[in-house]
Amino acid sequence: NDFLAQMLGYSKDELLAEDFHWHNLTPTELRATELQAFEKLIEAGVLLSRERTYLRRDGTRFPALIAATMIDKEEKVAMVVVLDISDRKAAEQRKHEFMSMVSHELRTPLTTILGYLEMLQTRWERMGEERRREIVDKAAISARRLESLVHNLLVVSRLDAGTQVVAPAAADPV
Repeated sequence: NDFLAQMLGYSKDELLAEDFHWHNLTPTELRATELQAFEKLIEAGVLLSRERTYLRRDGTRFPALIAATMIDKEEKVAMVVVLDISDRKAAEQRKHEFMSMVSHELRTPLTTILGYLEMLQTRWERMGEERRREIVDKAAISARRLESLVHNLLVVSRLDAGTQVVAPAAADPV
């Protein structure tokens, strides 16, 4: 259809031309896998939804979710539904990058807290009260930072799940 042709960067006539080879829409390294999937479709008559990668005319790739059913086994004609999932994949990548950043941000204050606690455990008797108080204060600051990060992470998680209620509130002018 026109929408698939547009996704792929071809005209509908080009896709339907006798000299057009559909395997050209599959990256070379994935052609064997796609051939196996096609053979399973012919054998079973149906191909349950699965992810695959398509090549556009300009050589760029895009991920798609596909499902298929045979219309004519003899002629090897199938109806295939193709859904471009580029946006979903990009969101998954951003989520992965966010989680990596959050892990790093959480590790920093936690390492500080553990370091101060270890220092207190091993040197308590040799430290003066002022030094102990200073170390406890620094550990408390790091613990509050960690608590804030965890709170923000939970809010983001609830927003993502749609369970966080956002209410407008007045803010102090800067």
